[in-house]
Amino acid sequence: MARKRRLPERVRAHGSGFRAVVTVLGRRVYSPTFETIEKAEAWRDSIARRPAPADAPLTLDDGLDLLLDDLRDSNAAEGTRSFYDRAHLELCYVFDGATPLDRIDGAAIRLYIERRQREGVALQTIVRKELGTLRRIIRLAMATGRLGRDPMQGVKLPRVRTGRFEVVTAEQMDAALAKVRAKNQDHADIIELSWRTGLRLSELARIHHEDIDMANRRLFVRGKTNDRYRPIATALVPVLERMMARAIGQPTLVSSVKKVEKVFYFWKKKLGLQAFSTHVLRHGFVSDLLNQGAPPPVVASLVGHTSLRQLPRYYHASDPALIAAADALGQGQQRPARPPSGGTSKDRPAPGS
Repeated sequence: MARKRRLPERVRAHGSGFRAVVTVLGRRVYSPTFETIEKAEAWRDSIARRPAPADAPLTLDDGLDLLLDDLRDSNAAEGTRSFYDRAHLELCYVFDGATPLDRIDGAAIRLYIERRQREGVALQTIVRKELGTLRRIIRLAMATGRLGRDPMQGVKLPRVRTGRFEVVTAEQMDAALAKVRAKNQDHADIIELSWRTGLRLSELARIHHEDIDMANRRLFVRGKTNDRYRPIATALVPVLERMMARAIGQPTLVSSVKKVEKVFYFWKKKLGLQAFSTHVLRHGFVSDLLNQGAPPPVVASLVGHTSLRQLPRYYHASDPALIAAADALGQGQQRPARPPSGGTSKDRPAPGS
């Protein structure tokens, strides 16, 4: 299978061809549709980007360009840049790209939320993804001196509560994998690879043959924010060997992200699980290791977290761990009573005096 070519910066597929997009004086300008990527790139490079006047207001499109430049300077992954690009397009469904940032006030935000909800978009997506992107653009514009004040200051966004996240336990996974193996070994290997590594969906689909070093038991992971090596668990060796044998002639072990999603969606229905995806298994991976006493820095390194502050969001204490913690209250050695204010332990009377 031929490997899909990655499109250059500011070039997008359009119909059966390609077109480029540039920003001129705060407005997006699209090229005609060309037959080849090279022609679209040539058009993009031939357009001289004229800087906006110093007194021109910073627009939503300008803010996105500022954000993408910042992400590029910090070597952010392509997936991260694509995430913010898509979120910006969603913002532009309501706000025009030429809207000055300092005009997006509380009233505009309320109208935005109401319209997006009428379109059936979940409130969590609106607040965390779309308006979260807008907040980041505004803060970056203020930090670079392009925006004098925060137009969203004092704007109270709706509170989004996340319900209880039900992870799949090791016992459930053993039973599920036995059922899947009986029907489809290929699907079982994809699910087990996700469960035993805790990889993100995109990381799972980007594993190449050369990324697997069986001699040193290492797997190279092309991460969301950082590439890394991680060890290959003993139980994962036969799984990877079968997948490599099936994927001879293909650039990756799994053909695409879409295939992984289809596998999990199919077996979620078959197994009768309420939640079943690579993300759910990633949460379970973190929870199982922490419940077994693995050091948090080690777990964070395995799942590719750049900060330990991200880890608590992925940890879900098991019921036995919660019961053990509750039963341990008062069972351990008590700390010595604190001396009265102004006194020390030497001022206490000796026992029996």
